[in-house]
Amino acid sequence: MSNSNHVGVTKLDNCQALVFQNDSIINQYKQIIGRLGAQSTAGLFFAEPALGPAEGNTYKNISWYTSYPGEDKPSILELPKEQRLQAEQHLRHVLDSFRPLLADPEISPLISRALLIPNLEDVKVIAGNPVLVNWGFVPADIDTSIDALNAHFKSVYGAYFDGDLTAALDEAQIPEPAINAGMATPASAMGLDNDNPEHSELENSTVIPTANTTETLTDNQPGTTQDRPSRKSWYFESGFIALVIVIVLFLGTLLGWYVTHRSEDDRKFPEGVDELEAQQALNESLRRERDRLRGVLEGEVCALDTQQLINPTLAPIQPAEGEPPKIMGGKEGEQPVLPPAPSGGSVADMLENGVAMILAPQKKGASMGSGFFISADKLVTNLHVIKGADPAGLYVVSEKIGKLIKAKVVATAGKSNIGGRDYAILQLESPQNVNPLVLTPTAKKLSQVYTGGYPGFITKIDPKLDALLKGDVTAAPKMVMSSGEISVEYTAENGIPIVVHTADISQGNSGGPLVDKCGRVIGINTFISDDPKSGRRGLFSLSSKDVIKFLTEQNEVFRQGDGTCQI
Repeated sequence: MSNSNHVGVTKLDNCQALVFQNDSIINQYKQIIGRLGAQSTAGLFFAEPALGPAEGNTYKNISWYTSYPGEDKPSILELPKEQRLQAEQHLRHVLDSFRPLLADPEISPLISRALLIPNLEDVKVIAGNPVLVNWGFVPADIDTSIDALNAHFKSVYGAYFDGDLTAALDEAQIPEPAINAGMATPASAMGLDNDNPEHSELENSTVIPTANTTETLTDNQPGTTQDRPSRKSWYFESGFIALVIVIVLFLGTLLGWYVTHRSEDDRKFPEGVDELEAQQALNESLRRERDRLRGVLEGEVCALDTQQLINPTLAPIQPAEGEPPKIMGGKEGEQPVLPPAPSGGSVADMLENGVAMILAPQKKGASMGSGFFISADKLVTNLHVIKGADPAGLYVVSEKIGKLIKAKVVATAGKSNIGGRDYAILQLESPQNVNPLVLTPTAKKLSQVYTGGYPGFITKIDPKLDALLKGDVTAAPKMVMSSGEISVEYTAENGIPIVVHTADISQGNSGGPLVDKCGRVIGINTFISDDPKSGRRGLFSLSSKDVIKFLTEQNEVFRQGDGTCQI
């Protein structure tokens, strides 16, 4: 079980399991995730099933798990209006990401059936993310013909997806296996080498076309014929087949010995104990042990409840232990001047008031990234966000600023190399009524962290961005926040300290801050790493330890807090 957060248990008495190639869709979870990627948006859309007893294709109950954090797991229909609108917008985006797969004849019959659910009650929302339970099932009273399944799909998702599944559901379209013809995996479609996990700068694929340009994602877009690499024919070699047969026979012998020799008591639940109750009791005991170990590693138990950890708007900002933030930097002999230090409010307030979107016009469209203020007229971002743009022709916008402001580059460091220095300081044409963020070199494993920025896959569907690109300089897209934990902090071979964390970031978050529970910047979100073999995804920030060093080298004025955040 790769996902640890228990979503719930469902009973499927009035549902029927869909079948593909003589096996229930629900039994093919590993194949589905293998194609989508365990940590991809599409892969996380499917809750991981733990199957109960089955009679044919009928299951008594199923337990569902996800890697998204959070105890509150309402269906999308149970959310308050404003939250539901946000969740529905996210659902539209997730469903839209399946279009290339639904157009691929090799995988579309499986994926299209997996997307089918009995009704919208089976769309859960966890930490703002839509998650499917009961996927691969439909009501028991509907026909499983292609037309009936397509009609059911439209009745469930019609308000969020305008596609038709008639072609996708057709199993007859699946081509015969061919040695020299195949389909690109999600990793290769994204330009990643399956044998060598590659890193990517967060901003690179977030390109926004202007009104007079045509949006081009890649030269060969995923899903087209020319970008599909040939399948390797190693698995047709007779020697390899013989080796596989030997291994299978050996494993089968071991399995047979184990089943035959273990005691009857080991195979049964204790008398009078329901299987479902036993599973739930085990899950709860494991959850308690996880929390205990986390407290030991942290050295203290977090005083916030789970809901507060999920939603940064509910987490009150408390003073850090030790001295108040100090004003640092500045040229010798000059008196540093900064706006009053922010106090009170919430993590969300701090991010809303101290983070902005950066637009860097390019030859085709504009690249988009994030940045955070260190003073009323200066903000820090990644160098690769503004790379290739006119250094004097940049723009900054946020809801706090209220309009599009011109900016210029006043300092840079690094060459945008993965894991190296990647900094830029922008100066606005006039000071703004913002709250600069405090930087801190303090970062602890498993401590709660938050991100604020403008990930392209969400921001590009924000109506305010469309209005902004059409000329409304007062339109400011919504900032997107996420939460997670620090996994580890290490120093790279080049001497740059790196913070690895689990707060969701993607293209467009580049240059945005990673902050602690007191709203202090502990790093700049800079790059991600996808490993197609394991399905894991690494999220990396350049530590504030080096950012502070860079700002000091540039004689910039900023606030620094060295105490431990006490919440």
